[in-house]
Order: sequence, then structure tokens, then C-alpha cells
Amino acid sequence: MAEELKAHLDLNGDVLTCRVQGKLTWELPARDIILIAEHTTNQGPLLDDYFLHFWSHDGDKYFEATVTFYNSGGDRVLAELGKLLGAELRFGLTSSTVWDSRVVWPPELSGHKYYTFVEVKPITLWQHLRRRLFGPRLEMFLTHAVQAHLKSCEAAARS
Repeated sequence: MAEELKAHLDLNGDVLTCRVQGKLTWELPARDIILIAEHTTNQGPLLDDYFLHFWSHDGDKYFEATVTFYNSGGDRVLAELGKLLGAELRFGLTSSTVWDSRVVWPPELSGHKYYTFVEVKPITLWQHLRRRLFGPRLEMFLTHAVQAHLKSCEAAARS
């Protein structure tokens, strides 16, 4: 990926920001983060295959901010973010070349699966051919543990 197309992650004070081609794509106060997760696909090395997800809850809305793991600034930012959150953020999928996922933070969910992957069964000739060439097509759903955590954060925000 050309350097100017890469995402850039930064932490300004306590605000986590993501820029793509120099344009702000999202920003998130670190104090509002309720979950950090990672997931990989089998689409590398030509396409991005490793992603980070940052969840927050603001009032009655959830916000999921996603960035490729292969961003500039990420190592420094994630170390600083870990300090702000009071935990070392450990990423466990750096060598994965298959569909996988895990929660990184909060500590009580760390290591649990983030997504449940469900194979979409091919029906048409094109879908069968695509499956043979590129592998199965998968749909991703948040695991029950992640859904429960997000709901508990929503309930806590209301009280």
C-alpha cells in the first residue's frame, strides 16, 4: 500500500484519532472506549488482512471505529493508550493468515473471541467457483460475550 494511502493513528492528549490520506476519518476520546478488539482475514498479503476495532458508547449510540493494523503511528499510540486504560494491550493475531478474532481490552474479556464467523454456502456456479479460488465467504457476527458487554456498558451509562 502506498504510504499516502495508509491510515495514521494518533493520540492527542486523550483523543484517539485516525487519518487516511491526511483527512480525519474518526476521533474517539480514550475515556469513552469500552472495548478494543482485533480481527484477521485470509486476504493478505495483497489486501489489508488485520484490523483493530475501538468501541465507545455515547448516550444512546454505539460507535465502532475501525483501522487497519498496518497504520503508521500505531505502536506508539497503542502503548500510550494502554497506559491511559491502565492495561498492557496485547495483540495476539499478528501472525494469523486465517479468519480469526479476539478481544484485546477490557481485561475481563481479553482473549475471548470477538466475532463468530459463519460460512455462506455457495449456491450459484459463480459462488462455487469463487469459493474454490478464494476460499469460503464468511459473515461476521459479534459473539454473545461481546454483545453482553456492550449491553452492560449501555445499562451502566443510563444509570
